[in-house]
Amino acid sequence: MKPFDSVIVTGLSPKGFFTGTGQTGREFYCLYTDIGETVSGEAFRKNRKNYLRADEIEKAPSPFRILPPCPYFTQCGGCDLQHLSIVREEELKTEIASALLKRPPERLISSPLTYGYRNNMEFTYTSDAVGLHRKLSRRLLDIPQCSLAEASINEALASFRSRSPEGEGEIRFISTDHGVLERIYPKYQSKETDIEQLIYGTKTVDDIIYHVSPDTFFQSNDSILPLWLNTLLEWSREVASPADSCLDLYCGSGTITLKLASFFSRVTGIEGNPLSLFLFEKSRKANGLTWREIHFIQGDLFTHDLKRVSGDLLVVNPPRGGLSALVKSFIREKNFPYILYSSCNVQTFARDLAELPSYRLEKYLILNMFPRTFHFEIVGRLKLKED
Repeated sequence: MKPFDSVIVTGLSPKGFFTGTGQTGREFYCLYTDIGETVSGEAFRKNRKNYLRADEIEKAPSPFRILPPCPYFTQCGGCDLQHLSIVREEELKTEIASALLKRPPERLISSPLTYGYRNNMEFTYTSDAVGLHRKLSRRLLDIPQCSLAEASINEALASFRSRSPEGEGEIRFISTDHGVLERIYPKYQSKETDIEQLIYGTKTVDDIIYHVSPDTFFQSNDSILPLWLNTLLEWSREVASPADSCLDLYCGSGTITLKLASFFSRVTGIEGNPLSLFLFEKSRKANGLTWREIHFIQGDLFTHDLKRVSGDLLVVNPPRGGLSALVKSFIREKNFPYILYSSCNVQTFARDLAELPSYRLEKYLILNMFPRTFHFEIVGRLKLKED
């Protein structure tokens, strides 16, 4: 531990760290504070950057400060903003997006749940502890429950802890219509799963049946999921007709694809993960959709040849790393009139937009899909510029 002198907090980085300057002029990324405060606490270096954990407020405490409900906040690496009101959290997220995109969002959609919203979680276990990693550390913090997780997930965690697991590894949980599924990944063993070994169940969202698994990705906040999907549907309707076709890249197990099938005559999803596509096909059949109405192509979007695929509207929902070079090249070649781009990383969203100069950001909004953290979902509609 290295105590440091006072730091005046003056700004906010794109990654969600508060920024400030110490008495010696050294710049810091600051944790658990707010703009305008003067704080002191533990100073440390990580990845050649200076960090300060705000343990004491010396001057100008933020009027938005509240008492964090979780006893592990400031120790656990999961949350960033439990010390501030949800109103302030959403202001900060709006500031981050506005600064990167040079304009404010049309609006911010709040999550109906602020706590107890996560439908899936991954915990690390050893013979001594089960929990989450400490902030900016690989050290494990033993916790009996997570305040962000659904009650059913915490019940499953308690059950796992009571079994006194041996060895080391990770355990993933996901809630379904009929209970919680779990998958244990012992350390040093492959996380790859064969379809024959896949554990899955169903999750119903706005009358759409999805097949989900702890082995595949699914959006983590059920309470805001219908609002996100309906935004994508409404923004599609504004620029397309039911006779049009839609191409959904990074489609996963079909979360967006299945929703848009209610409007478009034909929707095609492309995804590289065979387990996700297995669940996609299960969901297609469960919802009574024909292969002509909705289908998928297995293809790695870093290497797959996209020359033969097309659609009137393009939808993309990439991982945090953003669009691959292949996908950006495909977009430049095809010149889709409109693109719907949903992302959980506004930095890569802004980068990709800058690398697609033939498009302009027509509008965007924020969904606070991950309350009490600095993460959020952004949905933007890109329009091809006229010559």
